[in-house]
Amino acid sequence: MNISNQVVSAVLRVFLFLVVWVGAAGFANLACAVPQFAVESARSCQSCHVAPVNWENPELKLRKCSLNCNACHVNPTGAGMRHEAGRFYGLEPLPTFGARLTDSVPVPSSPPPPGSPERFAGLEPHPMIQIGADVRMMVLHDPDAGREDDVSVFPMQTDVHFAFSPHNPRDQNEGRFTVLGTVGALGSRDEEFDGFADRIYLKELMGIYHDLPYQAYVKAGRFLPAFGWRLDDHTAFTRQSQTFDHERQVTGVEVGFNPNYAYGHFSVWKNTPTGDTPIVDDSGYGTALTAGYRELLWQAGGSLMFESRDDADDVWAGTNWALNLFKADHPWKGGDVAPVVYLGEIDLRMTSPDLPNVESVTGFSAYHQVDVHVYRGIKMAGRYDWIDRNIDIRDDHQSRYTAELRFFPLRGVEVITQYRHLVVPNSENESQGLVQLHLWH
Repeated sequence: MNISNQVVSAVLRVFLFLVVWVGAAGFANLACAVPQFAVESARSCQSCHVAPVNWENPELKLRKCSLNCNACHVNPTGAGMRHEAGRFYGLEPLPTFGARLTDSVPVPSSPPPPGSPERFAGLEPHPMIQIGADVRMMVLHDPDAGREDDVSVFPMQTDVHFAFSPHNPRDQNEGRFTVLGTVGALGSRDEEFDGFADRIYLKELMGIYHDLPYQAYVKAGRFLPAFGWRLDDHTAFTRQSQTFDHERQVTGVEVGFNPNYAYGHFSVWKNTPTGDTPIVDDSGYGTALTAGYRELLWQAGGSLMFESRDDADDVWAGTNWALNLFKADHPWKGGDVAPVVYLGEIDLRMTSPDLPNVESVTGFSAYHQVDVHVYRGIKMAGRYDWIDRNIDIRDDHQSRYTAELRFFPLRGVEVITQYRHLVVPNSENESQGLVQLHLWH
């Protein structure tokens, strides 16, 4: 089969997948979240709820307005199940086509009570039971991989989320308890498993006591530690090279707070091997701290993490930032220049192997991305990834340039196309092209 036939075959398979899923996705009411969404949402209060006509701002400890991950997600550090503001974002401002919630819901004649369905155009806040899903299919053209087939079609993500809130008071800021979990299936280009069932594992499972004053919370269970930007691309050098990508869950306790625009998260844990029992006595332990400030125009934060394992001790330190140049619908933001969002991150990792006469290794990684909002639901991006795994070795660094187009045609549907170019010193450069279909509910 020649390359053109392979590409046609791959496109047909994705098209069939799309046809099957779009019918279901037409009823989807949730949005995926990447850091760009949180940064961009500062341009309009209607990103999270209906227009705040004559609303009174409560005192700081009772405010829910935020640009942190908990603005849209049940998990305060992001990803997975979305709550009412995240559902509103996926139905109202994000998709290019389709009906909007506010098309059929009149503007309230008086300010609706905090935490009421009227604030979210009829969406019920804090349901007792929720079920959701994230599914990603990938078509990858990788002519430099040395494989027999240059074009691969494979499932990249299959996650099913569930949330149950047995303690669920009607009023806000009184504290509620939620059990949150995600069952995932490991994605793979190759036949590394005996069957689909062998891919399935418990990705996250935690109990969260949240919805407290100052948006404080405590959670315990299996989760991904908070560090830097939580990206939806696990191949970013600031994620994959740091050994804590999307399958890097641990078992521990985390506390945090988010009084309006400031945020902080602190966790301690035992390591959790993927798909194995939650706690392993000799698997090591760790701790992480991340904190910062998310303003309407800019954001800046820092992260520290330490982990002790049987083979080595690791120390990570990083800083991440963002700039939002969108023209805002309100008068408070400033810096209204263009529909552009910029994200950046720089991380240091120092590894001390538990071996005699073996020196520590220090490495750096960096991430820069500029997003341009072309039209409602259409975004272009340029990205630069860089990594030097050992600063004492000459020319072991890598650079990767990525051009991206994201399209959100309907609620629950995202299409991502990317061209990637990897530059390695003293080696031939490599290029990849990919198309990703992301469906969520």
